[in-house]
Amino acid sequence: MVSETVWSSPQFASQFPPLDRSGFAFEFLRRNTDYRSDFAAIASQGGTVAKRDALQGLTSRWGIAFRAGS
Repeated sequence: MVSETVWSSPQFASQFPPLDRSGFAFEFLRRNTDYRSDFAAIASQGGTVAKRDALQGLTSRWGIAFRAGS
């Protein structure tokens, strides 16, 4: 059986410092296997145009934005 972390549990609160919205979003995505797979697929893209187009799809699908130069 897969163990799931209950975000509202005292154990969770003691393991992580208080996070702002962007920090929470980062932690959520960092642990999400679907996002990690999508990001890995983009990282392996060759060529600037292909990577830019793939990154645009990632930002649309996940509702995120990357800083310029990322």
